[in-house]
Amino acid sequence: MDVELRSLIASGQVTVSHCRLFSCQLLLALRFAHGSGIIHCGLKPSNVLVNCQDLVLKLTDFQFTHLQSQDPEPGKLSPVTALI
Repeated sequence: MDVELRSLIASGQVTVSHCRLFSCQLLLALRFAHGSGIIHCGLKPSNVLVNCQDLVLKLTDFQFTHLQSQDPEPGKLSPVTALI
């Protein structure tokens, strides 16, 4: 069963060990996304799901995601209309 990270934090069930584990997983997910040219612009605890059985994070809500532009201008972003 997946639970929002926000709910877990509010319940007080998140320990320091959980924070370390979740932080590492979140950084790996962002590294993968950024390596693929995807910028997640709505990162917050309510957009992170936790599987309570194996403590695996899932990053959700890619509504405000941007793809890095292929233009030569560095840092310019273009909006994503659909991710399939």
